[in-house]
Amino acid sequence: MITVRIVELEEEIEVLTTLPKIPQKGDQICCFFNGDDFRICNIKSIRYYLLSNGDFDEIEIGVIAC
Repeated sequence: MITVRIVELEEEIEVLTTLPKIPQKGDQICCFFNGDDFRICNIKSIRYYLLSNGDFDEIEIGVIAC
């Protein structure tokens, strides 16, 4: 599983979760923000946080709610 931080870009709220694979820019993703705020979002950006050995530690997915 891959550690992913999903950030809603307009309201600057986020959720930390894991996903089995990395989605693509333009895909849609559904998630809960703040525990009970369910949203369907469009993926606008994907940022990889790399470790010094070249592996990635975390991925940040920037989304905008539909």
